[in-house]
Amino acid sequence: MRRRLTLAIVSVAAAAVVLFAAPLALVVRTSYRDQELVRLQRDTVAATRAIDVSPSSGDRIEVPRSSDLVAVYDRAGRRVAGRGPQTADAVVLAALRGGRSTDSVRSGDLLVAVPLVQSERVAGVVRAVRDDGAVAHRTRRAWLALTGLAAVLIAAAAGAAVLLGARLARPLERLAVT
Repeated sequence: MRRRLTLAIVSVAAAAVVLFAAPLALVVRTSYRDQELVRLQRDTVAATRAIDVSPSSGDRIEVPRSSDLVAVYDRAGRRVAGRGPQTADAVVLAALRGGRSTDSVRSGDLLVAVPLVQSERVAGVVRAVRDDGAVAHRTRRAWLALTGLAAVLIAAAAGAAVLLGARLARPLERLAVT
């Protein structure tokens, strides 16, 4: 009887912890990825300030130094500077059409495209790509912490269940002996 009571209490506690921790783990992953996308977008917007795509300048377009993969595209969607695909991908095209920043997560990479605006017109787009590795590392650490906390909570519930099971079963055992 004690064993069944203890098992029931531990099962309910474990189910409650898992049902709470699983969605929390997904929210943590999404939050970390969104934070990194915002950082990448901020860095890309800062890079646009240093890029001049006006045809009158005659100078070669210079891409600011960055640890990210940065490329500049003209209005036609052709890469004119930096490292990236020769022609515009979906993120760049969306920024060209919409005139605002777009982002995407693709196969372990974070992508951001920020329009270059001159005279209130989109003159081009800066596309930046950052590896998702840092986000994955932070997410794994958070998930390990959540797993450790869940294990501690389940162990505490098991300890409480053993004590509670013994206390609840004692009167019934005395009655059975009588």
